[in-house]
Order: sequence, then C-alpha cells, then structure tokens
Amino acid sequence: MGIIEIELEKLKIHPKNIRTEYEGIDELAQSIKENGIMQNLTVVPEYDYYCQLYGTVDTPAVKKLKEVAKESGCYLVVIGNRRLTAARKAGLKTAPCMIVDSMSVKDQIATMLTENMNRKDLKIYEEAAAIQMCFEDFGFKMETLEEKTGLSKTTIHHRLNIAKLDKKALKKAAEDSEFQLTFNDLYALEKIEDVNTRNKVLKESRNSADLANKARLAATDELREKNKKAFIEIAKAAGLSPAPKEAENNLWYGDKWEHIKDYDLFGKIPKKLQISDKEAMYIARYNTFYIIKKKSKNKKEEKLTKEQQRAREIDKARRETKTLYRILFKDMGSFIRDNIFKGINKLDDENKEIFEGNIWKYFIEYGVWVTINQVQQALLGENMWSNKITPQMRADAENEAKELPALFQKISVAYWSISDCDPMNYDGSFNKNSAGKVTAVFKLLALFGYSWPDEEAAQLVSGDHELYRRYER
Repeated sequence: MGIIEIELEKLKIHPKNIRTEYEGIDELAQSIKENGIMQNLTVVPEYDYYCQLYGTVDTPAVKKLKEVAKESGCYLVVIGNRRLTAARKAGLKTAPCMIVDSMSVKDQIATMLTENMNRKDLKIYEEAAAIQMCFEDFGFKMETLEEKTGLSKTTIHHRLNIAKLDKKALKKAAEDSEFQLTFNDLYALEKIEDVNTRNKVLKESRNSADLANKARLAATDELREKNKKAFIEIAKAAGLSPAPKEAENNLWYGDKWEHIKDYDLFGKIPKKLQISDKEAMYIARYNTFYIIKKKSKNKKEEKLTKEQQRAREIDKARRETKTLYRILFKDMGSFIRDNIFKGINKLDDENKEIFEGNIWKYFIEYGVWVTINQVQQALLGENMWSNKITPQMRADAENEAKELPALFQKISVAYWSISDCDPMNYDGSFNKNSAGKVTAVFKLLALFGYSWPDEEAAQLVSGDHELYRRYER
C-alpha cells in the first residue's frame, strides 16, 4: 500500500513504544507548521494488533477491546511517534502514513526498538525497560537483540540488570542534572547481589561518584555477611560452638584466649574445618573469622616473664594488624580497577589539579620508585611474581600498563608503593611513617570518591585502633 493521509485523531501512540517522553517537540512542531511533515509515519491497524496480541483469548474484556478497535478504524504508529506528537502540537489535521498490514507484533517491537536505540536522547530507564520487555514479554533471543540493537551480549545483560531496579528511583536519578547518571554508573550496582540493597544505594546516592562508592561498600558488607554465614555453618558442622561475648573485648590481650586458626572473611572458604580440639569455639570480628579456645595455664607459661608475655601479645597483635591492612589494601586496589580504570569515577578540572600536585609531593616526600612493574601489579591485583600469575598474564598486564593514561599509571604506582606498609612497629606502637604513606594515597583516591571500607580501616590508619592502645608506653 502506498502513502496516504490519515486523520490525526485516528492515529495512536503505539502501546509498546519504549519511549515515554519526547524532547524538542516545540522546535519540531514549529518546523512542521512551516514545512509540513517531511517523512511519512509507519502504522499498523489497531484491530490487527489486538488480534495478534491476544490470539485465541476470548474474554469479555478482550472482545470489547477488539470491537472498539474495529469500529474506530484507528492505527498504531510504529515509526514516527515523535512526529505525531509534534504534528498535534502544530495543529495539523492529517499526517502522511504508510500502512503495513503484515507486520507481526514482535516485528513491530523490534522496529521501534531499533528506531529508538539510534536516537541519543533515549532515557536510561526507557532503554533498559525496552530490553526487558523484548526478553520477558516477547521472548526475543539474545542473537536477535544483538542484531537489532547493535549491543553486545554483555551490554544487554547490563541493561537487564538495570531494568530490575526501582523505576521511580531510577527515573529520579536519571533526570537529576546534578547526578549526571550514565549506564556505566549503574554497572557498579551489579557488584551487589540483593536487588533491594541496589535500590537503597541508588535512592541514597547524591551523584555518580557517591553511587559507585556506596555500591562498593554495600557489596563489601554483603560479601562479608554472606561469607560469615558460610563460615558459621561449617563451624557448626565441625561441632564448634560460638565463643562467649566476653571474648570480643579480650581476643588479642592477656593469656585468656588461644588462637587456633584465623580466616580472612574475604578469602577462600574451606569446604570443612579440620579442628580436632573439642574445646574450640568460633567468633567473627570485623573481617576475620577466628577459631579460639580458652587458654590453659601450664607450668611453662607460668614461668614467662612479663616482657616475654608482652612480646607474645605484640606478635599476635602485629599479625592481626597485617591481616586487617591486607584487606584494606585489597579494597583500594579493587576501587582503582573497578571504578577509576573503567571510567566510572573521574576527576573534574579542580580535583585533577589537586591530584597532580599531591601525587608529585607524595613521590618526592616518600622517595617512591616509579616502575612499570608497579602499574602491572595494580592491574593484576597481585605481586607479578606470585604463583597465581602466569607468564602470559604478566605479559598482557605489561602491554596494558604501557597503554594506560598517565594519570592511571601515577595512581597505580602510588597505590602499589604502600603494598609493604606495616601498621604496627615491633614494639607494638603505631607505625606513623607507614600510616602517613597510606593516608596520602587515601587522600589521592578520595579525590575520585573513595572512602574507608569500614570504621576499623580508618582506625587502623589513624592510630586509633584498640590493638595499639594496649602497648602505648
């Protein structure tokens, strides 16, 4: 069928059109008023659409819907909904249309999706909802969506995750000019498994950097709690009971508790605990899961001098602070790789100037060696000579390190320069020099929106942690 003029009152916005809002309608309406509609609309009969959509369903409501559509002789606009909206505003009575009788509902959806995806002003929540509709309502296959949208499978999966978010919160953030929300910002939420927590972070975030940071912290808390539950289950399976409340305050000091085994709550979870001691108990504190028991006083221990006992306690406390610092160091590295390197957290001109001045000052003050190895290790998240790193991984990281922007290389060097920092001195006192280095790097990362993963990390670097207080002279 050729192009015919159809009255605007018989043309309807397609009910499955992914676009809910249109920009620049006033300008387009003025252009249409002066020049007319320069490109025809593509439409389908509304009656045919409902017949296809409902098939053999014959409820009273569906019957009524079809009857009204048939009597009205209206059409649904597949291509040209924006032009239709502007034409109405311009006061036109008719619009040039091409009627397509043979287009399936699935093809109508695909056509509208393709048409709208090519427009830059499509809203984040509109695109995500469209991808979700294609999958859930019309059973589109991944390959079809790849072909129709030009998006990769990974990107489509990202869009589907975005579609799970609270629509009101997503729309509010997307329309907030100060937030400047992008798809990349929302990818940070995928680190969080629980959708309710994702929505909470989205609602509470002030801007993109704040969202990325809150998402990181929420994901860390979620993983900690998840692993804590897993450790408790295997501890119970091993016949262990929880330690009494009093153990929390005296875990590291005195001769009351003996540490049998310590586990990093962010590390690998064993399938089962091989604990033969029947007096063993478990306790989870901050980022560590401890297997402990009440210490029995034997003759040898009773002969220890106060200084010998103090030395043992300091050694135990130093191991604890090192464990806590490794967790903090790992968190900083994850932030750099997941937020800075991926472009989620960026520097504005003012913070870029502060960064350049402070990082040079840091290199000079602490005599930091600048090598490509440090950049490689920041990318790998491991010492490059670790047995976890293959020669191929090393080579790939070296090539990637050389291609990184200078700013990323600088932050990588600064970050890896604190890898060997030790929070506690051998006499149990706070290591101010190490803390100064870590604090300086923290301030550099803070320009990108980083914050301490928890209160304990801040206490560890500030010298306010309870582990130091015992040994203050």
